[in-house]
Amino acid sequence: MSALQKTAYGLALLAALWAAGARAQETCAPQDEGETVSDHRLLRQLSLDLRGRIPTIQEYRRLEEGEAVDTLLSEMLESEEYFAQVRDDHRALLWGSLGQIDDMAPGGRRIRRTSSGIWRVTNNRRRYRGRNNVECLNQAQPASEYDSAGRPRALQTFSDSSCDGGTCRREGYVMVRPYWAPDTPVKVCAFDAMSVSTGRDGNRCDIYNPDPGCGCGPNLRHCMPETTSPAQRAVRDALEQEAPRIFEHIIREGRSYLEAFTTRETLVNGPSAFYYENFAGAETVGSGGARVYDPALGELPDLTFQDEGEWRVIERSEAHAGVLTTLLFDLRFASNRSRANRFYTAFRCEPFVPPAGGLPAETSGDPDPNLRERDGCRSCHQTLEVAAAHFGRWRNDTTFGLLPSSAMDPLGVRDDCATCGDGTRCSNFCNTYFVTRDNSHEDTHADWAGYPLVRAYLDDTEAAAVDVGPAGLVDEPDEIERVASCTVRTVAERMLGRELTRDEHVTWVPELAESFATSGYDYTALIRSMAESQTYRQVR
Repeated sequence: MSALQKTAYGLALLAALWAAGARAQETCAPQDEGETVSDHRLLRQLSLDLRGRIPTIQEYRRLEEGEAVDTLLSEMLESEEYFAQVRDDHRALLWGSLGQIDDMAPGGRRIRRTSSGIWRVTNNRRRYRGRNNVECLNQAQPASEYDSAGRPRALQTFSDSSCDGGTCRREGYVMVRPYWAPDTPVKVCAFDAMSVSTGRDGNRCDIYNPDPGCGCGPNLRHCMPETTSPAQRAVRDALEQEAPRIFEHIIREGRSYLEAFTTRETLVNGPSAFYYENFAGAETVGSGGARVYDPALGELPDLTFQDEGEWRVIERSEAHAGVLTTLLFDLRFASNRSRANRFYTAFRCEPFVPPAGGLPAETSGDPDPNLRERDGCRSCHQTLEVAAAHFGRWRNDTTFGLLPSSAMDPLGVRDDCATCGDGTRCSNFCNTYFVTRDNSHEDTHADWAGYPLVRAYLDDTEAAAVDVGPAGLVDEPDEIERVASCTVRTVAERMLGRELTRDEHVTWVPELAESFATSGYDYTALIRSMAESQTYRQVR
């Protein structure tokens, strides 16, 4: 573009901005509450709510030339910016961050680069070399210095009373192409870089196995760089996006919004598929902590770790229930009660809150261990305990996955968990998921020993929710109506930028909810109805 053309373009742009500003002075002048807003103000309002940005000069110019606002509204609702806003809105509802999890590497299998430029697993030095401050040698590891199992031999040993068994061992390094940067070979301590078929514990190494005899595996696939590394940030970001992208996927296809809580589908990209395959599998029984990918998570696509922008739809097992069984939701809300609480708060608009005056003081001895009967607790827990049971077969704390039916019968007793604590130590598995002597009140243990924790104090009909799963939270007409009505209210308050009035709750919300239901719970149709309503288009 010549200097003259640039000058002409600049003058034209200034003229357009001046015209828009002059019009804005007219349309942004004080108006009476309840009066319909001007087209210019409405366009700005719509663009901010649906795309998160102000309109362009070209869009204002189209209004000047007679284009209808509703034409621009239709374009917005088909834009990628709108679907990005859909993801952002739902991520906020889900409190969609994994920031509370310090390290995405299970079992602390974190590998880091030392000041000497060599990568090693931080917490394996004593087990590999005999002492925590012993590093590998900064010299090449000859391929001949391996034993018959494929493990490197120490190149140097020395005696010291502080070493395990009185002897410390030091090996050299090998060059490895790490999965997070395959084009950039790095130096890795040879013990940490091991790629062998079987660990010293006798279990497989081709899956995640915390036994140090396995090492990090091919391309370091079973270890993860430190928390601040680009690789770990890519994994965390991908897992945080998964649930919002399920909402986007359902909404983009015009399907019922309720399917976001029941669908077997989910979306993965390169980093999340890699994480699921190599880190997120459930611990297998009798494996000493080894984790194997659970086919119930779905058949993973053929993506590399570098395929961050490539999102694929996969189908999981029948037990899955949309966003409610994603790693984000189940790790962000790591107990059954917290999962049920977030669902009721965000998607039924029915938060569980204590009495206005606070919880009453306990007037007798020990408080009743049954929260459904305790004063001040029963009003919430009568509902919350049954809702939480829907998540009873899903792992909690900091692990993810589905407990097999062979591991838990919601109506039956697990014998090893019922009898442990009487001379034998209870396993972590029993203490995490079942009523044991170690984790329960003596009255609870007397009546419910060996039953799933989520089963205690529920009758048989209520306990059936464990097998129904999270999808059972939206399978009854009343439940569907409550979720739909809450969705209308949430969208309305976000787009209006305020809480709804009592009259709007009584008249406008039911009207929009009926329209939402008639559309087959099409979320974008609801957004359009909201944007076209007189309430939205008037001064407020």
